[in-house]
Amino acid sequence: GLRITSGFTENRGRLEIYHKGEWGTVCDNHFDNVDAGVACKQLGYCSGKMHPASLVTDGKGAIWLNEVHCSGSESKLLNCAYNDDSTNCRHNEDVGIHCFLSCSTEDQGIMHPPRITHNGNGVIWLNDVTCSGSEGRLLNCSFEINIEHCSHHDDVGVHCFLSCSPENEGSLRIMSGFAVNQGRLDINYKGEWGTVCGRDFENVDAEVACKQLGYCSGIMRLPRITSNGNGVIWLNEVQCSGSESKLLNCSFNNNIEHCSHHDDVGVHCFLSCSPENEGSLRIMSGFAVNHGRLEINYKGEWGTVCGRDFENVDAEVACRQLGHCSGIMDPPIHTTNGNGVIWLTDVKCSGSESRLLNCSFNNNIEHCSHHDDVGVHCFLSCSAEDEGGLRIIPGFADNQGRLEINYRDEWGTVCNKNFENVDAEVACKQLGYCSGIMHPAHLISNGDGVIWFNDVKCSGSESKLQNCSFNNNIQQCNHHDDVGVHCFLSCSAEDEGDLRIISGFAVNQGRLEVKYKGEWGTVCANDFENIDAEVACRQLGYCSGIMHPPGIISNGNNAIWLKDVMCSGSEGKLLNCTYKIDTSQCSHHDDVGIHCFLSCSAKDEGELRISAGFAGNQGRLEINYKGEWGTVCDSNFEDADAEVACRQLGYCSGIMHPAGIIRNGNGAIWLNDVQCTGSERVLLNCTYNNDLSLCSHNKDVGVHCFLSCSTEDGDELRIADGYALNQGRLEINYRGEWGTVCYKNFGDVDAEVACRQLGYCSGIMQPYDLIRNGRNAIWLTEVKCSGSESKLLNCEYNTDTLQCNHHHDVGVHCFLSCSANDQDSLRITDGFAENQGRLEVRYKGEWGTVCDRYFDNVDAEVACKQLGYFCVLRLNQIPYPKFNYIPIKTFQ
Repeated sequence: GLRITSGFTENRGRLEIYHKGEWGTVCDNHFDNVDAGVACKQLGYCSGKMHPASLVTDGKGAIWLNEVHCSGSESKLLNCAYNDDSTNCRHNEDVGIHCFLSCSTEDQGIMHPPRITHNGNGVIWLNDVTCSGSEGRLLNCSFEINIEHCSHHDDVGVHCFLSCSPENEGSLRIMSGFAVNQGRLDINYKGEWGTVCGRDFENVDAEVACKQLGYCSGIMRLPRITSNGNGVIWLNEVQCSGSESKLLNCSFNNNIEHCSHHDDVGVHCFLSCSPENEGSLRIMSGFAVNHGRLEINYKGEWGTVCGRDFENVDAEVACRQLGHCSGIMDPPIHTTNGNGVIWLTDVKCSGSESRLLNCSFNNNIEHCSHHDDVGVHCFLSCSAEDEGGLRIIPGFADNQGRLEINYRDEWGTVCNKNFENVDAEVACKQLGYCSGIMHPAHLISNGDGVIWFNDVKCSGSESKLQNCSFNNNIQQCNHHDDVGVHCFLSCSAEDEGDLRIISGFAVNQGRLEVKYKGEWGTVCANDFENIDAEVACRQLGYCSGIMHPPGIISNGNNAIWLKDVMCSGSEGKLLNCTYKIDTSQCSHHDDVGIHCFLSCSAKDEGELRISAGFAGNQGRLEINYKGEWGTVCDSNFEDADAEVACRQLGYCSGIMHPAGIIRNGNGAIWLNDVQCTGSERVLLNCTYNNDLSLCSHNKDVGVHCFLSCSTEDGDELRIADGYALNQGRLEINYRGEWGTVCYKNFGDVDAEVACRQLGYCSGIMQPYDLIRNGRNAIWLTEVKCSGSESKLLNCEYNTDTLQCNHHHDVGVHCFLSCSANDQDSLRITDGFAENQGRLEVRYKGEWGTVCDRYFDNVDAEVACKQLGYFCVLRLNQIPYPKFNYIPIKTFQ
């Protein structure tokens, strides 16, 4: 027997044969349509054809037949010649068959084409179809049914005409444009609307189409700026002579194989071909009526001009046509984008024309867009009267700010490109000042309106800025590039170089300012050092001084006068040092400060004091230096340094308190990187430096000086701030002072030692979150006892408590009794009745409560039996009223 399996339908798929009691497949070697016909007839079909192995899913199990060869007359496949040696066959060679459901010649189908046709599925019937054209049916044409090299990507399609009548044939319409006269061109052909391919379509073809639509003329719109159509594409390679009355009278073809709707052509039909008003101009969307985007009325419609090759000479012609004396071009980057049509490109004027349309131009705007729309700036006046007047606009003062010039009867800015101090000097002299310098664009507020001058170059001898060389090409300029000037109030040497200190903690420290060119200004910190500060302080009448970096100085305003100040140290005035006045790279964030010394005498130099602490022996360390009290920076400050400071203060020793637990000081910070050996008598004998650039009062160091270094009475303990005398915060008397113990590594065995030292039998640790915070010193951390010690100080510990704070103070709960007598008693209290309420237990000589964690009815039953009850109900935690309590019933 035979069967078909694993196919799309029951009449096609993999061929299988029942042979020797088992189903198996047939190898496709030499298997052809004749063999398939025999197999299909055996299966009850009229005929069929072979499906090659590549179109058939692989079988499994036996492969029974190979090299099948039928004559076509056999009634069964096994009657054909075959070879049962299939050792060279694999299941990827399993043959398939497609059996025909009908072998009638009636009701045959039609074919479908490829690239623009959706892929089909199922069977592919015909290949190599060739018709003469006279046939009445497709099957009357010659064809093959061998589809071995075909797939559904090759399925063909047809487009059948809805009408073959010449009525309305070739009608045109314009679709999807900015206006009714411009957009995608559609044509009615064979009873159906479709598009026109843009290949070889030109303005002469558009002119024929527009005349057919009733317009006087028109031009082509490129596919790039035309919205895509859909449906059929009718015409390709349209070529008109220009004399045709209809587009269909032009030559064309219907081969659209290489066209898509991205190639759909458009037309722009002219609303008018009359010369009346042709070439009128207007200015749109500008800062003022005399400058903005240039538009032209052409073919009865307003449109823009492309900026390609448009220059000042072209703008001059346009402005004269508009009634102005002259003008310049505004490049597209300074002009707002238009919309609608772009009319002209590649405009070239000689300058003598009276109208822009008299210049040469073309309408090929293929490479233009509204980003390229050109603008013009027409001059309000070409008179030399008041030409070149200058003014300074909003600065810190009248003599500094943005420079503006009156040109062509209109105020505008100057571009900073190549503008230098010599140019600013000419401008300031013209404004009536003795001299001046340039202010770079980033220090100047942006202007608006026109930018008049660029590439200004003065020799310095000019009386007016306009007498210098310049150009009006501002294509690379914008108002971020507007230049400013700072004109000097005085060029006299009188009072030149006076100094003052502003905005400091005291009169001797703060921001340094210098009087220069008749005006107070700041000094830039670039390369400013202590030696420069020393010169400045001596000029101010102090004995010496040091620099204050910008980070701790309030910002100034107005001028920044000096930069890169370098003094040798012998100068009598700061202006005698070398410096630069080009401060364009400086800002007031870079203003330098100085701290001038009140005294350079050695008297009282190096005295110490402790400020703002919990007690007189601990707090912020301060030193009297150069006649003034100040703080010490904590960089590299250690216990050895604190020990020297404390001994100088009259204490036996001490330790450092880090900045994090010290209140910030104010005023001077005197010392940094203090390093003592420990043998010094005073802190100033240690090494240190005065470079405080990385210090602030957040880093002020503190010390804790010991009240005693004696070992007597140095190990007393006490319990403080607890609910009872036997529980609370643990404190120890150490170095003559009471302090707390850090909880780190502190356990019950340590608490037991502490409690025995306090006279109790034993005890447990209370964690810091149940203990009130202490104050003053934290003496011990990482306490480790074995349990046999009689005193806490006999245990291991360390005194480096920098990582501890009073939130970590440990507590102890010492037992009132360690006797087994009078232990384990229970009582009920604070309930509605004597048999219900809070459960308490007497333990270690003291009444206490029981935590409800894991406590359940079984536990309550035991407790109640101990209390003398026998029927038990456990109560949940309920807030009971605090009145009418039943007297406590206690059971041993």
